[in-house]
Amino acid sequence: MIKQEQAEKFLGKHEPKELKEADLASFSAPYQKLGAYITGLMEYEEIGAFEQEFASYNFPDKLWESKEGKALALLLFGKEIAPYAQRVWDSLLAYPYLRWWGRRPFRSENPADYTEVQLSKMSTLHNYYGSGVGVLPIAEQFQYVIYREYNVEEFFALVLSENPDAYYALFKDIFSSEHEIGGVCTVLIKAALMVEDTRYRTLVEKLLLAAQLQEGLRQTILESLDGTSLASLQHFIGVILQHNLTRFSSVVRAVDVWFGFGWEAPQQPVIKRTLELAQTFLADHTAAEKAVSSKDNIERYVALWAVGVHSVQQAISLAVKAIQDPQTSHEGRIVTLYFVRETGRTDWEIATYAENHFGEAADLDCWLLQNLPEGSLSPVLFDRMQAVAKALPKEGKHFEGVGFRWLNFTLKSQDIYRFLIGEANEEQQERLAGELSEIPVEVRQNLLQNVYPVLGRGRYYYESPAEKKKKPEKYPADSWQRALVRTALNDKASYVAEIAFEILKKVPLVQDDILAIEQVLSRKNKEQRKESVALLIKQPEAVLKDSTSRMIVSKSADQRLAALEILTILQEEERLTDYVTEQVEAYKGRKLTKNEQVLMDKLAYNPDETGEQRYDLSNGFGVIDFDRLTPFALPQPQFDKERKEKKGFLFDKIIRVEKVREALNDLLALWRKNKDYEYACEWYQGETRTQLLGQQIYRMHATKEGETPMEVLEDYPLAVLWKDWHQKHQLNEIEYQYAIRYCQNLYYENKVPKQLKDYLAGYYPDFKVAFKGDLGNYYDSEARRLEDLLTPISEAYAQDKAFLASFKLSVFEDVLATYPPEKRHITIERDYEDLSWTDVIQDYVISIDQDEEGDIEYYTPEQRFKLWQLLYYTYAQKQTKNDLSSYTPQSVLTALRAKVREDERLPGIGGSLMGLTLNLYQKGQLSADDLLFFCLLEDDLFTVVQGGENYFYRRLPEALRASLTFPDTQLELLKTRMLQMELQRGDLPTDASIYIQYLQEVEGMHYFFEALERMGKEPFTKGYYYGSSVTKRHTFSHILEVSQPSATDTFAAFKAHLDKTKITDKRLVEVACYALHWADWIGDYLQIKDFKEAIWWFIAHTTDYMDAEKETIVSQYSTVPRDDFQRGAIDVDWYHRIHQSVGKEGWKLIQESAKYLSEGMGYRRVKLYSAVLTGEIKLDEVIQKITEKRDKDYVMALGLVPINKKKEEEDLVSRYNLLQTFLKESKQFGQQRQESEKNAVEIGLDNLSRNAGYEDSIRFSWAMEAKATQQIMEKSTLVLDDTTIKLVIDEQGKAELEVTKGDKTLKSIPDKYKKDKQVEVLKDNKSYLTKQYSRTRLSLEQAMLSQTLFTAAELSKILEHPVVKAMLSKLILFNPETQASGFWQDGKLLSAEGTLTPLKAADKLLIAHPSHLFYAVQWDLYQKYLFDKELKQPFKQVFRELYIPTKDELETSNRSERYQGHQVQPQKTVALLRGRGWTVNYEEGLQRVYHKEGFRATIYAAADWYTPSDVEAPTLEYVVFYSLKDGKEVPMKEINPVIFSEVMRDVDLVVSVAHVGGVDPEASHSTMQMRAALARESARLFKLSNVEVKERHILVKGKLGEYSIHLGSGMVSRGGLQLSILAVQSQHRGRVFLPFVDDDPKSAEIISKMRLLAEDDKIKDPTILRQIK
Repeated sequence: MIKQEQAEKFLGKHEPKELKEADLASFSAPYQKLGAYITGLMEYEEIGAFEQEFASYNFPDKLWESKEGKALALLLFGKEIAPYAQRVWDSLLAYPYLRWWGRRPFRSENPADYTEVQLSKMSTLHNYYGSGVGVLPIAEQFQYVIYREYNVEEFFALVLSENPDAYYALFKDIFSSEHEIGGVCTVLIKAALMVEDTRYRTLVEKLLLAAQLQEGLRQTILESLDGTSLASLQHFIGVILQHNLTRFSSVVRAVDVWFGFGWEAPQQPVIKRTLELAQTFLADHTAAEKAVSSKDNIERYVALWAVGVHSVQQAISLAVKAIQDPQTSHEGRIVTLYFVRETGRTDWEIATYAENHFGEAADLDCWLLQNLPEGSLSPVLFDRMQAVAKALPKEGKHFEGVGFRWLNFTLKSQDIYRFLIGEANEEQQERLAGELSEIPVEVRQNLLQNVYPVLGRGRYYYESPAEKKKKPEKYPADSWQRALVRTALNDKASYVAEIAFEILKKVPLVQDDILAIEQVLSRKNKEQRKESVALLIKQPEAVLKDSTSRMIVSKSADQRLAALEILTILQEEERLTDYVTEQVEAYKGRKLTKNEQVLMDKLAYNPDETGEQRYDLSNGFGVIDFDRLTPFALPQPQFDKERKEKKGFLFDKIIRVEKVREALNDLLALWRKNKDYEYACEWYQGETRTQLLGQQIYRMHATKEGETPMEVLEDYPLAVLWKDWHQKHQLNEIEYQYAIRYCQNLYYENKVPKQLKDYLAGYYPDFKVAFKGDLGNYYDSEARRLEDLLTPISEAYAQDKAFLASFKLSVFEDVLATYPPEKRHITIERDYEDLSWTDVIQDYVISIDQDEEGDIEYYTPEQRFKLWQLLYYTYAQKQTKNDLSSYTPQSVLTALRAKVREDERLPGIGGSLMGLTLNLYQKGQLSADDLLFFCLLEDDLFTVVQGGENYFYRRLPEALRASLTFPDTQLELLKTRMLQMELQRGDLPTDASIYIQYLQEVEGMHYFFEALERMGKEPFTKGYYYGSSVTKRHTFSHILEVSQPSATDTFAAFKAHLDKTKITDKRLVEVACYALHWADWIGDYLQIKDFKEAIWWFIAHTTDYMDAEKETIVSQYSTVPRDDFQRGAIDVDWYHRIHQSVGKEGWKLIQESAKYLSEGMGYRRVKLYSAVLTGEIKLDEVIQKITEKRDKDYVMALGLVPINKKKEEEDLVSRYNLLQTFLKESKQFGQQRQESEKNAVEIGLDNLSRNAGYEDSIRFSWAMEAKATQQIMEKSTLVLDDTTIKLVIDEQGKAELEVTKGDKTLKSIPDKYKKDKQVEVLKDNKSYLTKQYSRTRLSLEQAMLSQTLFTAAELSKILEHPVVKAMLSKLILFNPETQASGFWQDGKLLSAEGTLTPLKAADKLLIAHPSHLFYAVQWDLYQKYLFDKELKQPFKQVFRELYIPTKDELETSNRSERYQGHQVQPQKTVALLRGRGWTVNYEEGLQRVYHKEGFRATIYAAADWYTPSDVEAPTLEYVVFYSLKDGKEVPMKEINPVIFSEVMRDVDLVVSVAHVGGVDPEASHSTMQMRAALARESARLFKLSNVEVKERHILVKGKLGEYSIHLGSGMVSRGGLQLSILAVQSQHRGRVFLPFVDDDPKSAEIISKMRLLAEDDKIKDPTILRQIK
């Protein structure tokens, strides 16, 4: 093979010109459409319609053989392909009709099934021709297709079939990797499999069998098979079976794709049997038809599949007969229907069957439903389906293992209703409408949207051009359709009611509608109440008065409140003043609730009498002094003189159009001349890539700090040429700017607004550069390459950037001032976006770089202020849409007020205007009133001035952030006014509502009490809120959440107020849980000791996601890790301590209120835990829930029930066995449920072990399982006839079944014994021991890290457990007192040197950490020992990365600065360290607490770890250890070496994986040292003499080339070019010896690549050969 660059260079010369619409103009309308479809010139919206209506175009039967067809084929495909066009079109009928991810190898007798396939294939052929490969002679196409691959295998197959001898030698060379140009690729493999000449198929077969470890090659071949010829499919099924290839994952995946089983981890015998059946049935059609009636479901399915591969019509016919056959089993019908679903086709007879049988069995109904034809909903079937839907439980009926063992599915009523609604006629729709509340909430809205497809569109619905043309529905006021809307108004599903309101907003309302709205107002749903009031307010005055008068005397307090709110709005809008006064007077005599009193006070307030101003958004809430606002200046024309002197381009004196045109054409010619120049450039992670100048233009080295623009230019390829070009033409800064903009805008050149062409000509010169090719492809066009050159040249020769920036500012102001007023309201449509007139300016006139390092850097203070004024002007223009010559700030706020009421969100001012506003405010150019004014326009700014942080704030320059101070007094007054207004509201939002959610804190207990009392019993908002953020419930909840005592508030006053109110203890505890700032005072008021800590107990146990702040606070109370809490663990000791403090009643109150501490299922779980711990729930009830209901929460709670002290061991063993039994029974369910139940059992064991006093669940399990294991091994041998089955534990600790028959060892258990109950028990025991292996391995590693001491006597007892013994015997034990080390051997320690050290029973040993061995000068001895003995440790012990303190760290500093200066990605850093036991401390950074040792490790870096953002990468500073007692620094020499090493290992991992510079993953120095040792020893084992291991790389000298493998990333490069080599799959890892069992796929991958490349002459994988040849 040749290099890709060489191929691109060659093919680039052969690319045909791109076709335009004009090229198709000479053809008839049908052929024009066909050509537009194939070339991609057809509009996206037309494509689907063309495919569906293709038959209606009446093309000739041989559409490519007609005169027009031949001409079009020649135009689209060129002379090499065009003669085959009709044959390609026809040949597709012999292949499968299904495509994409759901493809199956079924063929159809109906040509119409292939229309989309045929059209798509012709489009692919055209693209292939356009790539340049299709232009070449046929033989060269075979050679070059690998470099630009397209799926044109049918075309290739026709060519080969026409003359197989002509190309066989070429294919043979390519497939044997001996051709100098061509290489194996998917399209050639498929073509070879489609040809009848079996020689080609044999080439593929040899390739498959030679694949060995090349899984990518095997996958390529197998996943190509089903789309090729039947003969090839049959043949290769035989090859797979003959050579036992079913053991490979690529085969499993391919078989799943062919058959559509959807399995996850099938057993090999199932795959083998499936293929054997397929082999039989594909060859014997009669046998296949007969097997359709088989009682074996796999046999039945494969038989249908085999028939469908020949003819899907015949298969479906057989399937329908089987479904109708009374002899077919129930599961047989389900499997048959499953098959029909996979074909993507169906039959009307299935609908007929459903009419008679739907409802007989839910599992069958599920598959009937998925196969019903469109339009098949008869009245009988409707009745049956509706009856079934009504009878189904809410959660549906779930089925597992029906039909196939792996087949799981659920039938839900919403699935049935979704079909009914979609297919219902008007009569059936009316029936459904009459029972709207019975329709599941998930699909209820579908009925409304089907009945009202136009009116039912929401405000954010995107309308296609066709939908925009549809007329809205007009139903009579007394129709069932209108009644449906009225019913939906009161629906409990908010989305359904929302659609109903959308409909009523668009139609005139009648009396019944008004009454329905009033009915809504009798309920407490705040969102619907808000919509209802807003709708009533817009009604005619007579209707409004009538409705209000009814509601204000209603018995419903909620309706009365709505009426009062309507009166407040009328008063505010100065409407119906007499009516309002009359109603208010009449209402005064009533006894008022708190909410009524607030609204009545609002109605009684008369600003005219008091002389006070009514505050709202339009007057800035009375806080902003509008006289102190910076005067608003309209933009002024800057180039009137030039405009008068000339009609065309205004700036021809500054921008010499002809000179620029000449320069650009000259630069283009220079680039074209050097397009084939090859250069190397530095890529990511230090990789070197070779590029052609014609493809991409990059600088050749990475950016260096402090380099000049000229140094940057000189780093570009052929820099001298570009410098000489500049010297020749001497363009100025502005000419460069316009030249670059011209190149950028050519992408949209054909879209320049025609209606603005004359106007834009004054600003936008056309340099008329003679570009070639497709300018619409922005990234690869000639214009883009010119832009790539112009940018660095212009930067290097920019003499006066201040002048350029000033000029751009003047142009910006001029165009804003002179843009035609009559065209400012015109929206310009362009592709997928619409442009306003200010967008047009940005895109086609001038673009100012508003970043701090852009144009703004060169502005004077006056120019920055001018830019601020212009941006302010564009904002005001967009919002008001009015002539701003008479502008006032109030007009902007008034317009904003209307928009916010409509959209319920602030439109925002944009980051540039926000940044400038803060900048000018900080410099004193804007007043505090200006700042607050803009805070009302932008929520991000409002957040920042309160001290909050957001994305905008974090992007501000550090100097600006540090120097900002805000007008606290005015800001507090603004917040006060907003809060006063909001706390007087009804259901409709106020002007303040939109801002409340952005309040960072609210000080003052009066706000707390007002919000709490106004909410009454209404629940607080919790979790992510999907509704409106301006509802009363939402804003009041937020006020409570951020409220806190002010400096003047006292507990005495707090208590006094509570004494006067009727707030219940329960409500107080609820709000304490919701607003933690008040927890201390509420606890004191209720006289509950340690009240706040008790709340934190619930927080720790209910939080589904524990953020950094919570994690840090919880770690002060508990030693249980965060991950354990989130999995469901309980800190029993903490519970006992805090429960005693708060008392029984206090605990109960907190328990009931803890719902506000959790957003998920955590509350239910912790409530149960609490009830178990308090004794409310007894052991018997827990056991009953586990055994009868299989309730996972009770499984987790089992260990919390107090242990029976009288029968402690019996109690513990009983519960332990119950958990194991539960886990065993879990096998009957599907994979997902098995996993969740397994997790519950693990948590239950953790809780049980803690309750029993064990350090961890593993030690507890060892204790419990020691007897169980002993019992298992006592019955480990089973003799059945002459066959012996024995359960053994191998040297690694893994359980295996050995099967022998006489003296012969069998591979598996004979089939006749597999279902024997004794065999099943043995299998279960094996599974049990296998799980023990995994748990034990983890516990042993943790024991090493925690340096847990075991006495020799304890170890001797532990080693009685065979699984533990197998692993622990391979780990080095260490005696800290005597420094003796070695492997356990019959009560002695065997050292690496072979000496035996006797042990006493009381000797204390630990599992050695590398630090122990290092300081004992034994580490290297054990490394060599492992390889010499080929000993595989259960985890990384000897080959673990080790870190020791430096001399400076030990002697002169309490801090480690070894990683100082490294920049890391915060998000990735936090994610990595949290998984390793670290938490985040707000004040100090990342920390890990060592409770037992009494200190914590802290990593310092300038970062916000709570809300980490990768915008600014923090720099690591140092690592320090603090004492938990006094908080003082602990000297490094006092830190345990194991802990020091593991802490540094964690930091090193961060520096490696999360480094900003993109350092190779896990490329830490210690990791690479370990891998280097592995590579050296592995090369010795494999006897590879052509491998050399360096510090960071493995160098391999192969026969085809020399390679470098990076020891960190595993990346392979050859000659500086990176090679992409598919990693070896995990099941083959065993072929690579690693001296540990740890999952270390990267090390295994590196060693595998080393071995593969050392023998590169044996590689057959085309994906690799393509790169290295």
